[in-house]
Amino acid sequence: MLNWSQPDLAQRSGLTVNPIISFEKGGASKPAARTMRRIVHAFELAGIAFTKNGGVEWQDSLVSILEGDSAVKDMMDDIYHTLKDGGGEVLIAGLSEPEEEDETLTEFVHAHIQRLQDANITEKILVEEGDSNLLAPIEWHRSLAEEDFSAAPHHLYGDKLAIISWEPQQRVTILQDRLMAQTFRAMFYALWKRATPLSNAESAS
Repeated sequence: MLNWSQPDLAQRSGLTVNPIISFEKGGASKPAARTMRRIVHAFELAGIAFTKNGGVEWQDSLVSILEGDSAVKDMMDDIYHTLKDGGGEVLIAGLSEPEEEDETLTEFVHAHIQRLQDANITEKILVEEGDSNLLAPIEWHRSLAEEDFSAAPHHLYGDKLAIISWEPQQRVTILQDRLMAQTFRAMFYALWKRATPLSNAESAS
């Protein structure tokens, strides 16, 4: 249905190719539960649903949940894979970038921004007024006053809305629904028009 190769599935699920090849060949050992969850999530994020009778079908509206220490990274991977073939735009509100002390996540974000640019993907990011911890290009940002700033980070890309919760653990809920995406896109642009563009001077202060 998706016309994926084994390397495609490996890349989208964050696995190496070997366990996928072994699984498809009916290897003697059953894949670990974590491995199976990553494979299922990869398919679900691409719009495939598993039916009760053991089949699969396309879903027009789908809810996927990513949990654990890699949830936000998995979401960024999904953003890239969703848009990489045709380019596009990611709309982000309520964002607070990781602090410099969180080197692993910060490095991943830098690499993610670079691959977005390489794939002709841009972002529009709404940050809180006074926030100078910016990792993406300055022109991708606008600021909102504190009373207008959302404390619930969310990313809109394609027909998907991803909402991030950090407590008690990383949790990303991804809603895939065309009408809902259109609605949130209109709301985002209304805020974007009211927001203040950032200058290089502000980012350096």
